[in-house]
Amino acid sequence: MDTKVSYAGILRRVSACAIDGVLWMIIALVSLLFLNYDVDDISTHRIILMATLLITYIVFNILTITKYGCTPGRLLCGVRIKDANTFKNVTLMQATIRYIFREGIWVIYNFLSYLLPSYVSGCLFIILTLVLMFAIFDQRKQTFYDKVANTVVIDYKPS
Repeated sequence: MDTKVSYAGILRRVSACAIDGVLWMIIALVSLLFLNYDVDDISTHRIILMATLLITYIVFNILTITKYGCTPGRLLCGVRIKDANTFKNVTLMQATIRYIFREGIWVIYNFLSYLLPSYVSGCLFIILTLVLMFAIFDQRKQTFYDKVANTVVIDYKPS
């Protein structure tokens, strides 16, 4: 049985990422309000709270991609992350590698743009954009981190 695969475009991928970002922002704000978080408090409690939220975010993303092939934002946008060869759910290792490279690009960009003059930061942004443009010009619409983790993002239509 030959199945035609429809790879997710950049617009749906960006939309899914934006939805995930908004959802996590709401979860973080509600958590912080519920715990009477004080913005002026610079203590161990604050560091532990922020680290807990960050670790929860990372683990949730990796595990939902491994188990369901998507995060809530991707679910709402109708896209799934699958192994590039088998089109089955990705392994824990693939999801972790994909996450590290995906977020690593942004961490490096933010770190360097903070340290370097603005004109250099602009050049870094152009390079970052080119790295992400893999998804537009690639036959399978894979980004750099998809290629590294051997994953694809596909349109998902439940039957």
